[in-house]
Formats: sequence, structure tokens, C-alpha cells
Amino acid sequence: FAPARLQPSQPPAAPARVGPVLLVQDGAALRDLSAVALQHAGYRVLEADDGAAGEERARLYAGPIDLLVTDVGL
Repeated sequence: FAPARLQPSQPPAAPARVGPVLLVQDGAALRDLSAVALQHAGYRVLEADDGAAGEERARLYAGPIDLLVTDVGL
């Protein structure tokens, strides 16, 4: 039988609303990778390396933050 024909992939659709995301992650490598992925998806990313820094970052940010991304251990 003949191999299946692959269709060219479509770029991902842009999010309906691109609001700021607060990324709180104590591991620098994972935080950097996550930030790049979120930015590539069109999000503005605010980064913090622990819970206290995340709270401070949120307090000082002028405007709403649409999403918090963190790990369970924080």
C-alpha cells in the first residue's frame, strides 16, 4: 500500500487575547524555556524566581495579569 501523504502543518492560531502571564519558577533553565515558549505563542511574560518575587512582581505591575504559571512546589 502507498504511504500516507502528509499535509503541511499550519501555524498555531494566535490566542484570542494576549495578556500578560506571570511565570514563577525557581529553576532557571525551566523558567527560561517556559518564557521562550510563551513568548513564541504571543504572550507577554513577567518572570520571577520564587513566590515572594512573584508576589512583588504582580504588585508592581500596572494592570491585570491574565494567567499565573507556576509549579506545585512553590
